[in-house]
Amino acid sequence: MPSFPWVITKPPPAKNEEASAEVDDQRSSEFAEFLVKMITILGGVVLVFATVLAIINLCLVALNSLRRKWTLQHFMPFDRDVGAGPATITRLRLQLSQLIALGLEILLIGDIVETLVRSSADYTFDDLFKLAIVASIRTLLSYFLGLETKEILERAKEDGEEKREG
Repeated sequence: MPSFPWVITKPPPAKNEEASAEVDDQRSSEFAEFLVKMITILGGVVLVFATVLAIINLCLVALNSLRRKWTLQHFMPFDRDVGAGPATITRLRLQLSQLIALGLEILLIGDIVETLVRSSADYTFDDLFKLAIVASIRTLLSYFLGLETKEILERAKEDGEEKREG
């Protein structure tokens, strides 16, 4: 067969290229699993941080009520609408609900990323059922925490306005 210089033919892939492609797939799979683990750990860290912060602020609320003065400041307020001020149960609930919602949303993101990364052949019906239940529960918890946060924030704003008027 004559060889024409303007016709480019692609040689069949060598065995080294196939092995290289398998290694690349394995590395990307390992990276994806690592990413999912890091997202899940981050969600857990946020939930632990919320718990520790709630305990600290609960101690401040208790000390304020024992002293019958509201002088101890709330530790690390996150909401600018309420702002810095004395440690109260309302501020504690607001901060805790916001952080729990954030932690649950991060965990939900981890579940979504894991679903996208794993191949469909790796899932059984039971795995998909469990994933759907866990995702539904986390979504519902986040939704109701959002409603509670909104309610607490409105109550805190009303309390702030009453104090200004009074």
